[in-house]
Amino acid sequence: MIVAQIIFWSFIFLLAYTYVIYPAFLLIVGKFFKDNKDTYILETDLPKISILMSVYNEEKIIQEKIESVFTTNYPLSKIELIIGSDKSTDQTHSIINDLKNTFPEINLVINTERKGKIKTINSLITKADGDILILTDAKAIFTPNTIFELVKHFKNPKISIVGSNIVSKQKSKKGSGLQETFYMNYENKLKYLEGLIFKRTLGVFGACYAIRKKDFEQVPEHLLVDDLYTSLDCMSKKKHVIYSKEAIVFENVTPEIKEEFRRKKRIATGDFQVLKIFIKYLFLPFTKTGFCFISHKVIRWIGFFLLFSVLLLNIPLANEHIIYTILMFSQLFFYLSPLIDKCLRKFKIQIIPLRFVTHFVYMNIAMFIGFITFIKGVKTNVWEPTKR
Repeated sequence: MIVAQIIFWSFIFLLAYTYVIYPAFLLIVGKFFKDNKDTYILETDLPKISILMSVYNEEKIIQEKIESVFTTNYPLSKIELIIGSDKSTDQTHSIINDLKNTFPEINLVINTERKGKIKTINSLITKADGDILILTDAKAIFTPNTIFELVKHFKNPKISIVGSNIVSKQKSKKGSGLQETFYMNYENKLKYLEGLIFKRTLGVFGACYAIRKKDFEQVPEHLLVDDLYTSLDCMSKKKHVIYSKEAIVFENVTPEIKEEFRRKKRIATGDFQVLKIFIKYLFLPFTKTGFCFISHKVIRWIGFFLLFSVLLLNIPLANEHIIYTILMFSQLFFYLSPLIDKCLRKFKIQIIPLRFVTHFVYMNIAMFIGFITFIKGVKTNVWEPTKR
């Protein structure tokens, strides 16, 4: 039983480490570091930028997105917007073409067949003239300062990627909206601190980030997540990847549990694809990249295995001590929380703390399904965008 207890508590420690100890470490150490000060100012000769966007049936949001891009304090003469439509079938094309009369900086490229975001972005890169690329999604709405707050950091030659600060205006307590917003804010803080301390933001949000064109490598077309791959690729070349709190982008999360669960399964599958490519960092835990990658990502990705193992180990240990009995019942409640929450929702009863537990369970189930999908092999990287 001694071996079982050692493994049991070791796995609990790993879970506590990735979700509590590592973030606490970043919070404490981050107080001794300052933001990048080697930045452009608006009055200087700013670099030309290319904003790249892959879209598919975005008629509901595309006009607001484009107008937010050009409602900016960044010189319009230094901006080009290249939109790749992945064979949209709604009114996306006509809306964009109408807006080209007002914003001639728009270049619309239409795929004749569905290719997926990564293949579309890879093709758009070859058409970009800017020194700095901003990759963004249609649902990520800019503020007037977003572009400048991203680009200003590239005066520092060591910086390769700057991530944006994704903010959700949605305050809904229904579904998973509140929990996902909380998790997004939690992730924002970690990414900022990793960039501040180690210059290793793990990784930038794909909805909006900026990268030097010369540092962008074509993303393998079979991958499901391009943002994490691109971040790690630059880190592996000793480039700096940081996060800008001032580069605010608005993107509401969906309160629909099924929609968010579908998104998380896809991302989880892509995470394991990236892990396979950068698995060498599991053996380099004392490098900056390895330390952040393992602490922030890898341990979470195997969280479903750790949780299941703790449950199995707890069964024979339940009679050893009262603490194991309490932990056993706590775990049973933990795994039953989605069912309990679903029953309560039928009676329109919202228990917020329970919803957080449910959200955590769903995250790990999605990670497990993503792992199984990865093992089976990804057949296509073309998907329907999440309804956010």
